[in-house]
Amino acid sequence: MEQDNIMKYYNSAELWDRPPLQNQLNIGDLVISKIPTDVKSILDVGSGNGVITNRLIDLFDRVCAVDISEEALKYVQAEKRIGSIDQLPFEDNEFDLILITDVLEHLPDPIFQQGIQELKRVAKKYVLIVTPFQEKLEFVQMKCKKCSCQFHVNLHIRSISKDTIESSFSNEFRIEELTLAGEEWPHFPEYASYFKSMFDYSNDWELAVCPQCGSRQDHEDRSENIKSTNPAFFDRIVDSIHLVMDDFRKQELMYNEALFLLSRDRYSEVKDSSF
Repeated sequence: MEQDNIMKYYNSAELWDRPPLQNQLNIGDLVISKIPTDVKSILDVGSGNGVITNRLIDLFDRVCAVDISEEALKYVQAEKRIGSIDQLPFEDNEFDLILITDVLEHLPDPIFQQGIQELKRVAKKYVLIVTPFQEKLEFVQMKCKKCSCQFHVNLHIRSISKDTIESSFSNEFRIEELTLAGEEWPHFPEYASYFKSMFDYSNDWELAVCPQCGSRQDHEDRSENIKSTNPAFFDRIVDSIHLVMDDFRKQELMYNEALFLLSRDRYSEVKDSSF
């Protein structure tokens, strides 16, 4: 049932039929700038509605998109197929480069592990990964307005770090370049999580779908037993605590996206840069 509700989310027309955000356009610019010059064919795994895929069509000999959402693929103008990362419908080494943007953080362990093997099988030369970087998942939770289930607003279930990528692709691919991009986000101190609970704080996004009961979060039928604090009120509380405890707290500003360019059978010293 939970998987059915997740597919309901991914097959929602409202999720895909909208203009790209500026941050998505910026990430697209960065992706294009990082594609090596010897690449002629690209497979975009988890392409969504083709925000990046469609920009690649005129730049490379072959561009193909694969996604689990038939609804999302309606907007893709390139060659496309319905499929999952753990069962890619392609031959070994079929594409010079595989692009995978904001996908790995959604995958449960079995699909994640098999998906990595499929990326390594189908990529001839490179894998280019864009992912939320070292995300604090607990700070992007919301409470279902109907059943009070706690879940990530974008259904992320894992936090990706440099170690995650290195250990997953070791022996066959090496990180050639690591670029930090997107917006800066604060890693709040641990005590803030207690105040989130104390004040019944919940993130909110109207397009979110509860994985447990399947209800859209723009639904007005809120359970009477579910409380929610205005986000502005919570922010004021935490800001006040920061002023008092400034000497004791630890807060690290980091970019919220990372781009990993991995190459097969080639090692180069990792380069860190910011966009």
